[in-house]
Amino acid sequence: MAILPPARSLCDRPVKEARPTGGNVTFTDVFAGRIWARKGCEMSKRQVQFVLNLCRADDRRAHEQNKPNPRILHRLHKLPQADQHLLNLAIAGRHTFRQIANLVGSNPGSVCRRVTLLTRRLSHPLVIALLERPLGLSEKFIHIGLQRHLFHEGIRRIALANECSEKEIRGTLHFLERWLRLARQLQENQKGEFQCATSA
Repeated sequence: MAILPPARSLCDRPVKEARPTGGNVTFTDVFAGRIWARKGCEMSKRQVQFVLNLCRADDRRAHEQNKPNPRILHRLHKLPQADQHLLNLAIAGRHTFRQIANLVGSNPGSVCRRVTLLTRRLSHPLVIALLERPLGLSEKFIHIGLQRHLFHEGIRRIALANECSEKEIRGTLHFLERWLRLARQLQENQKGEFQCATSA
């Protein structure tokens, strides 16, 4: 029985070297438009421009899908200055994530994740209530609620910062959850009374 030689993967096959076209081709050559004038280029000027436009279109679509709600602008005052600047750029809608990344010295993936994270936290029902309508709450309770739900700090760290026990922090957080439910019920009742008054 004949023994066959081991199969070679595509990675093991020798790669044919490309014929020189007057120097190495770089991305700068593509964007500057110098690549099209060379012999041996497999892509025409129209094809290269189509690919570049497609990449820009994909970036714009990703930006539109992850674009935060403009109402979040009213809740930015508690965030650090860098996060406020980042969300202001994202909400303005004049820049893609790639352009914002160049402005803040980061990469598009990190910018997109950070904007998504901040948007999700600022859209939390309790965070909205604490920032926009904290009726009947002391500054200490508002601060503890934001530390937990906006900045996602641990119970122990919040307790040390506020000079109280972890049990007290947990009790405060439970109270804030009950307070939110009662505030929602009160708001719904007020809406119902307003609709009854307008229909009468």
